[in-house]
Amino acid sequence: MRRYPSSPFLAHNSVGHGPRKVIVLHDWHGDRTTYDPILPYLDRESFQYAFADLPGYGASRDHPVPAGVEQLARAILALGDGLGWRRFHLVGHSLSAMIAQCAAMLAPERVASLAAVCPLPASGSPADDAALAFFAATAGNDDAFRRLMRFLSGPLADGWIEAKRKRSRAASGAEVKMAYFDLFRTDFSAKLAGAATRANLILGDRDPGLDAAAMAPLFGRWYADLAVETVRNCGHYPMEEAPPGFAAILERLLARQAVAP
Repeated sequence: MRRYPSSPFLAHNSVGHGPRKVIVLHDWHGDRTTYDPILPYLDRESFQYAFADLPGYGASRDHPVPAGVEQLARAILALGDGLGWRRFHLVGHSLSAMIAQCAAMLAPERVASLAAVCPLPASGSPADDAALAFFAATAGNDDAFRRLMRFLSGPLADGWIEAKRKRSRAASGAEVKMAYFDLFRTDFSAKLAGAATRANLILGDRDPGLDAAAMAPLFGRWYADLAVETVRNCGHYPMEEAPPGFAAILERLLARQAVAP
């Protein structure tokens, strides 16, 4: 793990040494270790990955959480600067998919492609106020967290849910999670019309409300060059629920060529 305790660059785990550079972001309840299950299956000759901890999470705990999605996106672009990567692919999962979309919008010349995994879209959460109040409760309430995990990835064992709970609590405190909570009601989608970024959607077929039927038409309105893949028998965490399959889909999409206009 490379850590920059007194620098503007986010902590990250560097994997591989290939020519295709990829920054990978984690979800609201995790940190970079959410992706640990896929590490044995990555093509390290073709790709170099930087699995980053968002500000306030994991080894980036000493980074204050910027206000608003644009400042968060600029922190990701600054990580690209710190890595010496002028151009890179960007992967975001759940809440961080919104941050990734914003980074691609701010610097399209730098983002070779965007991969949105079970994403919070640029238009914000489709959940109603009651559901969002429940989400907020999961930041500090363990019973609410367990109910959320059963809803998002129901068939998995209670032991998996308990391991997720422990990792979530270790990754960041409730106050950090709540500093990100406004993103659920953020909407910058009007700025995306006609985006030239090559976009990829990776979805779980058991992820409620975030399946291809809901997400593909939405992203299709914003990105002319869009590919959609579904990981079968998966909920909201395909990188943990089906690591080899997820890794294969991710790298296939990262390597695909842009669609001719």
